[in-house]
Amino acid sequence: MSNWSCKSCGETHEPQFDSCWKCGSERFLDQTNGRPQPSDSHSNTKTEPRAEPRAEPITAQITCVKCKTVLRTKLVSGFFQCPECLTKYQSQQVHSSPPAFVISPQLPMPEPYSPPPPKQNKGLTPEVKAALKIFGLDETSDLKAARQAYRKLVQGYHPDKVTHLGPELRNLAESKCKEFNAAIKTIELHFTN
Repeated sequence: MSNWSCKSCGETHEPQFDSCWKCGSERFLDQTNGRPQPSDSHSNTKTEPRAEPRAEPITAQITCVKCKTVLRTKLVSGFFQCPECLTKYQSQQVHSSPPAFVISPQLPMPEPYSPPPPKQNKGLTPEVKAALKIFGLDETSDLKAARQAYRKLVQGYHPDKVTHLGPELRNLAESKCKEFNAAIKTIELHFTN
């Protein structure tokens, strides 16, 4: 068989192609023997398109997202899985001409983030219990509550805030601030270790 020319756009094609790649028009075939009609034929009758033989599915090669194994699969809509790590994949046809497929892994949803549970105050030493009492807190209090109580007390007893009240109250405020600083250090050491 020889090459044929498209009657619509004039493009030349090889004999194995039945439609023009440029304009998409079909090659006219003779109804009696299935051969192309001579190019000088100008009949206005349309021929029925012949049924194309069912082509074998195209194969694709992908890499597994978990174990990096190279997988080969036929491109048909459906499910398949990796033989190594058993990760499931879904193949879905999204366009028919030309055929286009999307292959997506069916991974389990990650569990939502939940913060770690707060440290329990089990085994409080007498020093830590005393430090918590300084701030007016009980044994079930956490580090955040101790820091809030520390800031509140330091604001009231800071030496710079009581300088105008005389030297006796300033000395008392200094000793209280030192007591608060020592207590918060004891509590922080307990909760961070």
